[in-house]
Amino acid sequence: MLGAVSSVTVTAADRDAVGGACAECGGPLPASGDCWDRVAELLEIETIVLDGGEASLRAHFYAIGAYQLQHPSRLTAEALFGLRDRVAQMVESPIPVAMLRREVRRRTRGTKVTSGTPGSRDHVPGAWPTRWSMTAADVVARPADAYVASVGEWAATTVTELAGIPAPRR
Repeated sequence: MLGAVSSVTVTAADRDAVGGACAECGGPLPASGDCWDRVAELLEIETIVLDGGEASLRAHFYAIGAYQLQHPSRLTAEALFGLRDRVAQMVESPIPVAMLRREVRRRTRGTKVTSGTPGSRDHVPGAWPTRWSMTAADVVARPADAYVASVGEWAATTVTELAGIPAPRR
């Protein structure tokens, strides 16, 4: 099944056949019609290609971080901007993932991170994109052996496209 996932080329006709594009990221929807199912596709690839080392941990962080940034309705505004900053930090000057985890735990202790209304973008700045130059659909369409490089590119592209959007004042 993974081979089919990683070698599929998605066309405009494919997008129309499954219901179009995701309202949050603009990527083509999978056959289920729910973009969240792309996370399962990413994780499936990870079980095949990642070995648990530092590069693998970073690749997982990039994949989940980029996905969440492109689907901001799932996070509170504070968590969203914190995630953007952490992904940008890891792209620009990576630190060990264990250190990143400690930092995130310290910063989010006692803070609500999930949005009470998934799908609602009421708390998301209007400048936050709803169309991205690279999405999870692009990553899963590439060969599985390109996964680590692909999610690194996806994370870097995502934070670049978010540059200049100011965080809300506390």
